[in-house]
Amino acid sequence: MKILAVDVGGTRVKILATGEKQKREIVSGPRMTARQMVSRVKKLAQGWAYDAVSVGFPGPVLFMR
Repeated sequence: MKILAVDVGGTRVKILATGEKQKREIVSGPRMTARQMVSRVKKLAQGWAYDAVSVGFPGPVLFMR
């Protein structure tokens, strides 16, 4: 199984897929929305094959009902 790893940081979003040698990155920041991030990561990962995505996010994850 090939994994696309997405590292969401405060100033950059970095990605790397299984079998690839060079990471790719984009500038992020506090104004980037989740929708924008997904769109940009999909474009950034073009040409890479992957079966699943793993996302690292440096903050609390809240579950709200």
